[in-house]
This record gives sequence, C-alpha cells and structure tokens, in this order.
Amino acid sequence: EVSDIDVSIGQFTFKLHTPILRIRCPQLLKESFSDLDVSQNGAKYFLQYIYSGELPGWDMSVEDILDLWKCATVVKLSCLLHQCKILIDKILDFEIALPLMKLAISRDVKSIVEQVIFFIAYEKDYFRDKKEETQEFIQLLGSYDKSFLKTLELILNDDTTQRPYRTFRTLKNLKIGKITKNFEVLLDDKDS
Repeated sequence: EVSDIDVSIGQFTFKLHTPILRIRCPQLLKESFSDLDVSQNGAKYFLQYIYSGELPGWDMSVEDILDLWKCATVVKLSCLLHQCKILIDKILDFEIALPLMKLAISRDVKSIVEQVIFFIAYEKDYFRDKKEETQEFIQLLGSYDKSFLKTLELILNDDTTQRPYRTFRTLKNLKIGKITKNFEVLLDDKDS
C-alpha cells in the first residue's frame, strides 16, 4: 500500500491516499475530524464508501448507520445521506422505532428523529393504541425539541384517514400534496 496521509476520524487514525481523497472527499484533506463521535466500524464504513462509492451491505447495525449519517452530514455528502435514509427506512419498524429515536436523540441526528416521526405518522393508528410507547416518544421529544413534539402531537391527534400527513406538513413546510412513507410528495386533486 502506498498511503501518503494519516486522517483521523473520531479517535481512529487511518492511512489514506491523497489523490483519492482529493477527488472523492476533499473535506478530509482540509479539516480535522478527530472530535467526531463515531465508532471504528462507522468510520471504516464511511471510508469504504469514500473509496468505493458503495456501502458494505444492508446488514449494518443501526449504530453504524447513524455514524455513517453523522460523517456524511459533516462532510456534506448528500448521496451518502440519501443511502443512509434508505437503510433506515428499510429497517424501521414498530420494534426499532423507539430505540432508534433514543439513539438518534443521544447522537443529535435530527434527520433520523424526523424520519421516525414520518414512520409514526404513517402508522399513527398503531401508536395511538400503544399509549405507553407513545408517552415515551412524547417524553423524549419534549426534552429534545419542542417543534418535533408539537408535530408528533398534531399527528397523533389528527383523526382524518384520507390525508394522514396533513399535519406533518407543518414540519416540512410543504404546501402541496401529502408525503408517502418513501418521502415522496403526492399531489392531491384539489392541490394541482
């Protein structure tokens, strides 16, 4: 191997190649990321993505995905952020929603918190029936971000069945249509 530069990501140092970084992620050459709070796996997966343009697979842990998300956010790699969003959407279900939100809040990854709120909006009838779990979400959001809390309360109190995302528009500032689980905007007949 002919590495010519040491780059620190979190508390881990990696031997890398300047020409590759110059093309794929010049921010790693310009700034220090030694204070970034990520796991070694998360940092390795991030560098694997920088070098190959591919993720290691769909079976990464939630923690590793959040670390990837954090790295992508810091270096402003929108394509990696998009892939992380797809990974989260693929694994997000009733069992993982609350632990994922706790982890996202502890790591201050607001976009993932927002994604969990999308999921709750999509499955709001389930969450209305699970009062105890719903209270945990409300307590978490109340101590984290009041705007997210207000949005969650609006979603859970919205009794319409035709337009489940009507109240979620307040968070996303969408003026038309509704949001599907896959984050696409669908136009309503009266909006078009």
